[in-house]
This record gives sequence, C-alpha cells and structure tokens, in this order.
Amino acid sequence: MSSRKVRVKKLNVKTTLPVLREDQIDPSEYEALTTDNQIATGVEQAEENEYHLQTILKEAGTSNDQEIPVPPPQESDINYDELYP
Repeated sequence: MSSRKVRVKKLNVKTTLPVLREDQIDPSEYEALTTDNQIATGVEQAEENEYHLQTILKEAGTSNDQEIPVPPPQESDINYDELYP
C-alpha cells in the first residue's frame, strides 16, 4: 500500500471545495489518510508521548480534577517592579 503525504492547508472562503459522496471515495486512499500518524502537530515528540498530558487531553471536558505535575515555583532575587516600572 502506498501512502502519500497530504499537506494540510488553511481553509479559504474563496476556494471552492469538492463535495464527495461515499461511493466516490477510494477506500485505500481514505484508509491511508486516516491511519497516517506522521502529521506534524507542532508539539515536540517527547511532549506528544507525555503520559499526564495525553490523559488530560483524552478526558478534556469530562472532568476537572486532573492536573499536570509541575515543579514548584522558585524564589527570585530580581525585583521585577523596578525592572518594569
């Protein structure tokens, strides 16, 4: 099965888009488009595989009790009020 890369383009109101019926779609082409996981997401690979982030994204909108663990904030000697008056 050959897979082809599809460049995701922004939608434009001036560009006409074809409307296809189910019987007009080539099943092998549709399968290649839906199973291709090589689409760039703009997120680093390590972050895409991060467990806590994935569980929260999967449960988005279903519960609010999930938290992503982060290190505690650190004190700073810099007085930002003086730097940015």
